[in-house]
Amino acid sequence: MHENGIKTFASFEPTIEPEESLKLIKKTLEMNCVDHYKIGKLNNCGNEDKWQDWGKYLQDCLTLLRPTNKQVYYKACLRAFAPNLELTPQEKDPDAYIVRTTKPEQLSLFKDNKNARF
Repeated sequence: MHENGIKTFASFEPTIEPEESLKLIKKTLEMNCVDHYKIGKLNNCGNEDKWQDWGKYLQDCLTLLRPTNKQVYYKACLRAFAPNLELTPQEKDPDAYIVRTTKPEQLSLFKDNKNARF
């Protein structure tokens, strides 16, 4: 996909088992198949996720991903567990890596399609 200029992303949210997510992140780095990561934690489950060390998970992700210069967004729900970790503005901005433009040739695929459901 990279050879064709297609950007890819992987969303590791909700993370349920941090070690499993870290293994998958490592695999994507080995394959160089992901441009942008979104990383969060298990959410909306009350106190049932207290058995995980979410601050350590965030630190592990930072240690793994920062040297790669990949685009990474860490969700606020995860950042809350490590408030003393310094993150870049982009790592905290959910809109930092959103594609804002669509190529005219892509739009033309739908312009005359009366059956398009947009």
